[in-house]
Amino acid sequence: MDKNNIPVYSIDDSKSYFRRYTSTDIVFIGLMLLFGLTVFGLLISLLIALIYPRIPRTICISEYHKSDQKIWVSKDVWDLYRETHDVSAFNEYREMKRPIPQKQMQLGSADELAGYKKLLDSDVITQEEYDAKKKSILNL
Repeated sequence: MDKNNIPVYSIDDSKSYFRRYTSTDIVFIGLMLLFGLTVFGLLISLLIALIYPRIPRTICISEYHKSDQKIWVSKDVWDLYRETHDVSAFNEYREMKRPIPQKQMQLGSADELAGYKKLLDSDVITQEEYDAKKKSILNL
């Protein structure tokens, strides 16, 4: 569990996922559209658009072709998945007909460890989980 007592699940790197819209996403999009109708509101909309992606929270995702199953992960886990699987911000909400291609080059051990260290530093995973991943990556 993370700091907010929300269960954090990990993502299987061999599978492909897409992000689902949540009620929070819809509320913020609605507020941006509503505020965007006036000049002063346009500034508020821009401010919301800049701040909202940086708010730490959990993200609802689904595996491709299993859209009825919802998985809640932390934003840090999702951001790491997007980086390692080349999922752009424009395509993260798209359920494609076929899974996205995996990155052709495998991540180096140092890059993979750096990603897990980032998760450890942001309290997404525990020290024990980090040590276990480190041992498996380094084949110790």
